[in-house]
Amino acid sequence: MPGFFKALFDLPIRRPKTVVFAYAIVTAIALFGLTRLKQEDNLLVFLPTSDPDVRLFKDVSHRFGGLRVALIGVEIPPRSPRAADVFSGDVIRKL
Repeated sequence: MPGFFKALFDLPIRRPKTVVFAYAIVTAIALFGLTRLKQEDNLLVFLPTSDPDVRLFKDVSHRFGGLRVALIGVEIPPRSPRAADVFSGDVIRKL
């Protein structure tokens, strides 16, 4: 096996044109694949359409206006008596 690796590592030195040609072929194949890529922003296309949970999720999103989600971060001072409970009445009233 060491002879194989030595021959593999010596290949660019012994046959540089072959290595450059092989690199060009691999690059051409990669460029062809790159032209076929497309961007998909809708993550639901990757989920199985026959799954009942996915159907329910899509139904709810159509009924209530899409999948736009807002993320809100809430920080409670550690001195607060109910610091561990983000859903306490005091915190919800402040929001």
